Amino acid sequence: ASGMARGAKRCTAAGLVPPGCVSERNVRLSLALSVLGALVSTIAHGHLFTAFMFELFGDNRSVGLMESASGFTALATALPVGLAVDKVSRTRLLRLCALLGLLAAFSGALAVVLGPRVVAQRAAAAASDGMLDGGPGRAFTILLLISLAFWGIFFNTTSSTSLALFADSVPRNSRQARQDLYATKSTLTFVALALGPIVALISTVLRGNEWRLEGMSYALLPGFLLMPVMCFLLTFFEEVGPNQPLAELRVGLLDENRNSSRGGSATDLEAAAKAVAEAESDLLRQPGAAAVPYLLLAAELITSVGAGMTVKFFGLWFKNVFKFTPAGLSLLSCATPVALAVAV
Repeated sequence: ASGMARGAKRCTAAGLVPPGCVSERNVRLSLALSVLGALVSTIAHGHLFTAFMFELFGDNRSVGLMESASGFTALATALPVGLAVDKVSRTRLLRLCALLGLLAAFSGALAVVLGPRVVAQRAAAAASDGMLDGGPGRAFTILLLISLAFWGIFFNTTSSTSLALFADSVPRNSRQARQDLYATKSTLTFVALALGPIVALISTVLRGNEWRLEGMSYALLPGFLLMPVMCFLLTFFEEVGPNQPLAELRVGLLDENRNSSRGGSATDLEAAAKAVAEAESDLLRQPGAAAVPYLLLAAELITSVGAGMTVKFFGLWFKNVFKFTPAGLSLLSCATPVALAVAV
């Protein structure tokens, strides 16, 4: 909670972006993307979207299969994206993500708009001749799968690439400034995660607050309409060099000091550099230090897999077991990030 409070304090007192950033543009764009990404994920792909698919298909199994499309595509592209972030121009990669995001937005919006109509038409046909069921049909299912696959690739690639650029664009000479920026980014994300369900709440109330596909479509559509704005912002990132290792920064500092007419004591700088290098070497020799990245990877993987098997179905549980209305489910979705922010 102290990090969140510190981030909020910095937002109000010193502005969102402190001086000394390698690229203020990238930092501002990253903060904006954090907000937009949280809004899109909670409005277009939150609990209401899961309930929308349940109303379309009528069973949990179909919902799980459809939701797995974005998860599997994100998992399949995780390693290639990680390699590409280090090997390929990241601004070019983000522009490619912008095109992919437009496809995800168009196919997703088309799916939520056509879904109620397709189900209604097939239900009418089933009532007249008994040859068709009331489900959405194969063509619509494929469209929905494609949109979810596009979303999974887009969200995973955009998050990884923009975060890498953000890390390389923050101030490099002030640890406190970096910490404040990350706290600000976290604060804005939690605020947006709470605001997204409020937008869905207003939409559902205006459409009658009932579990009807037509009303749910209107509640989901604003999220897909925000995605082109994200894609537009992705084209404005600028390329920056990777954050140099501390050893290289020390060498540059020493060379700069020797070549400067105003230079101070090179002996002092060399002694400081040697002391820091020895401290870093001792840190890397600590037992288990080499295993830290793999432990973090394992923890992230376990958390993601567990969340994929549970969190996506929380909304259905409250809807079907406790008979939550769309507005009630939106309020619950709003309260969750607020509780997380307080806990953190």
